[in-house]
Amino acid sequence: MQLAGDLTGSGEMVIRGDESGASFSVFRVSNGRVAGVATVDAPREYATAKRLVESRIAVQTNLLADSSTELRSLLSYKVN
Repeated sequence: MQLAGDLTGSGEMVIRGDESGASFSVFRVSNGRVAGVATVDAPREYATAKRLVESRIAVQTNLLADSSTELRSLLSYKVN
């Protein structure tokens, strides 16, 4: 398990992947931005997820939850 940011506090918890499986991530999104992440057996996903936390980029939770969406693509996502 790897952690970045703050998973406590207000906001929406977003699960990416199958939490009953071997590999998944849990994100806390607050005010439309990723405030924290915990990944389980997902080191490659963690590296990008940590960048989402650090950069405070706005994200759509449906894209964040969709494991077919490349996390890297969210780093340049622009919300109108």
